[in-house]
Amino acid sequence: MKPVIPPESFIDLLLDAVCVVDREGYVRYVSAASERVFGYQPEEMVGRLILDFVHPADKGKTQQAVKEILQGELKPNFENRYVKKDGSIAHIMWSARWSEEEQVRVAVARNVTERRRSEAMQAAMYAISEAANSPDSVPAMIQRIHRVVDDLLSAPGFMDALDDPDGEELKIPHGEKDRELLEFVRTQVAAAVERKQMHSQLEYMASYDQLTGLPNRHLVMDRIQSALSRASREKGFLAVLYLDLDDFKQVNDSHGHAVGDEVLEAMARRLVECVRAADTVGRLGGDEFIVLLDGIKQPEDAANVAEKVLATLSEPYELSAATLTLIPSIGIAVYPEHGEDRETLIRHADGAMYRVKRGEN
Repeated sequence: MKPVIPPESFIDLLLDAVCVVDREGYVRYVSAASERVFGYQPEEMVGRLILDFVHPADKGKTQQAVKEILQGELKPNFENRYVKKDGSIAHIMWSARWSEEEQVRVAVARNVTERRRSEAMQAAMYAISEAANSPDSVPAMIQRIHRVVDDLLSAPGFMDALDDPDGEELKIPHGEKDRELLEFVRTQVAAAVERKQMHSQLEYMASYDQLTGLPNRHLVMDRIQSALSRASREKGFLAVLYLDLDDFKQVNDSHGHAVGDEVLEAMARRLVECVRAADTVGRLGGDEFIVLLDGIKQPEDAANVAEKVLATLSEPYELSAATLTLIPSIGIAVYPEHGEDRETLIRHADGAMYRVKRGEN
């Protein structure tokens, strides 16, 4: 008859670690798999508090789980993170229960880091894809990705690396696999940021004038329509100013288009300074500009703003090649007096501008 093999011999063959911890939290026994699971030899763990090995961010939930185990609750699938001897992070799944007779808790610990790493990579890819196609800003997207990665391992410099994807190499002390994961995520984030910035640039180009930075015709028309809807609901007023510079063509003919562009840029800045932040100044093309006065208190307010615009735009333009004085012609249309839809208001303001130019007003 073969001799009976001690149970400890079988336990030490297990790939999972068997741990025995007393009521005070000290490790009384841990099987040989402790090195594979926790990164420590059994003799390095026995006699120490098990919480000494737990990741700082997980100590709170671990203490709560211990409290529940001591009250007799079974914990078949509890997960937390441990800091291994080499500084890397191990994700551990526990199956634990309390022995009232022996006054110890007995647990089996399985290292599930590879599974969690794979899950984190999938989650990061999903979050990157979702964030890149959402209206969120680039910083918000990076914060979201960082939360996903931080759940897997501790990487204090990772936010800086995401903010500067082309910067210096990541300094990750936790091992080659951690480095590979973070480099992979950083590469994906850099590509997502580039796509998002390109998308934002295309959206900007579709809505704003490239010379002056003002809203273009398309965006101005949308804002006028929105303002009309509000004015209709609230029984309020709004006004549209339509204007250009008299004899602007002569500026281009005499001084060149570069000087003409300087005039238009200066004109745009002056117009913005003449109105409220809630108003819209847009460029329709050439030297034609439009101003939406949203939510004015009374129709007379539009004439007051027009007088201010006339005075401001009539001041000399100090340009690189010349000092020029140009006078604007301004037409006014007020809702609802001059029209109740966008096209009618703009047509009225445009006609009023040309009457001013001909000296009919």
